Amino acid sequence: MKKIFSVLAALMLVFAFAACGEDEPTVTVSDTDSPQPQTTAQTTTTAAAPTTTTQAVDTETVPQSDTIPEVFAPILSNRQQFVCNDNDNTMMYFDEIDFLGTPLTPVDYTVIDMDANGSFDLIVRFKSDDGEQFYYSIFMASGDTVCMTTRTYRAFFDLRADGIFGFSASAAHSGYATMTLENGIITHVEKAALEGNAEGTITCRIDGQAATQADFDAFAAAHLAKEEPTWHTFSASDFM
Repeated sequence: MKKIFSVLAALMLVFAFAACGEDEPTVTVSDTDSPQPQTTAQTTTTAAAPTTTTQAVDTETVPQSDTIPEVFAPILSNRQQFVCNDNDNTMMYFDEIDFLGTPLTPVDYTVIDMDANGSFDLIVRFKSDDGEQFYYSIFMASGDTVCMTTRTYRAFFDLRADGIFGFSASAAHSGYATMTLENGIITHVEKAALEGNAEGTITCRIDGQAATQADFDAFAAAHLAKEEPTWHTFSASDFM
């Protein structure tokens, strides 16, 4: 009898454990249910570089000459007179090599086409006897007629092979210019200018048109980047 009860008790325990096992839920985890890492797209904004307007630099080689044109040789050897546009006088060259009483010595020269007309012009550079300052004689010819004008170091500097140079006409007026020969007169042709007035207002011009300070600065930078003229040692005996 005791054995029968023992067997029944064992069977009851088995059924109880089975019932408990059926109550526990089975959880299936799929890949789609797994939490995915959150990716935040980061957008990088690159600031646009400021647009700068610059004057194009003409890097083309400008024609120059190593020899003085024949039309100028008689002048430099004091065998021919020429017209001085500074005083409208006809003069001999070496009779007038001074500037307002300052003795000058010619040191070198360059031959370029200042007004881009296909004819070379002659520029002779002088140094004062104290060696402190330079002065310039600019010779231009039309046929057999030679004209000349002079410039001080303040009115003729930073010359480039294309004939454009810097000038300072006064404390309130400076810029860049070239020269041309018209009707027997060498004329100053302004290319860019910076000019102020008594009220402190500054105006800029390029080729006669109103411009900004930035435009003028760009013109100046482009000018200084251009080809320089070749200077040759001057000797008057070479033309005698």
